[in-house]
Amino acid sequence: MRKLILTATKQAKIAVVFQPWESENEKEQASDIGLFPEDNSSLVGNIYIGHVRDVVKNIEAAFVEIAPDILGYLPLKQDSPVFVCRKNTEKICEGDNLIVQVVKDKGDTKNAVLTTRFSLTGRYVVLTHQKHGIQFSSKIHDDDFKSEMRAKLEHFLQNQETPLTYGIIVRTEGYEADVEEILRELEDLIARYHTMIALAKTRQKHYLLKETSPPLLEFVQKQISCRDPCEIITDSGE
Repeated sequence: MRKLILTATKQAKIAVVFQPWESENEKEQASDIGLFPEDNSSLVGNIYIGHVRDVVKNIEAAFVEIAPDILGYLPLKQDSPVFVCRKNTEKICEGDNLIVQVVKDKGDTKNAVLTTRFSLTGRYVVLTHQKHGIQFSSKIHDDDFKSEMRAKLEHFLQNQETPLTYGIIVRTEGYEADVEEILRELEDLIARYHTMIALAKTRQKHYLLKETSPPLLEFVQKQISCRDPCEIITDSGE
């Protein structure tokens, strides 16, 4: 059985996955290691109602405030942004409020990078605003699986009552999942997608619509989502 060891130091939390060898006489081998600093403050994946403070046409970008005095860099070439303010144009303008997602944290001299093509990630699929079509993880090479899954997903999407303003990516974990599991998760993501957009239209600038799970939690969830059993061992009550 696989083992997931969790421990913590003053500086970081540590996760190590041990994979058993085929022979019972051989020792286990570490197959995956995660190191998560205690001071990690990444905003990547968070979705906000951003407020456009400035539009700089010569660099084709806007500077968008996602929290008081916290700016992000948003390229102006965005597909159908979701505005939460009254508009007479589809262009991004100074003073607009719109839904944005952080795709890269700020650096020492650069602002965080934002996109209006926000995504909701599940265990098996990713739903992305305005990224039309059905795509598959590059790690899935089974063409028969892709063809069969594409047909089932297209049939599922044809029965949706609302317009398709999103695309779907089947993740690597979806390859070994049951079709019904994938469809149930997709249905949940679609419901969350529409609920989030509806909520955004009732909220003010800087509102945090979705906060990404801590990296350690995502690491653990990935390990326990596998079909193989996984024993979790830790010396930390937390």
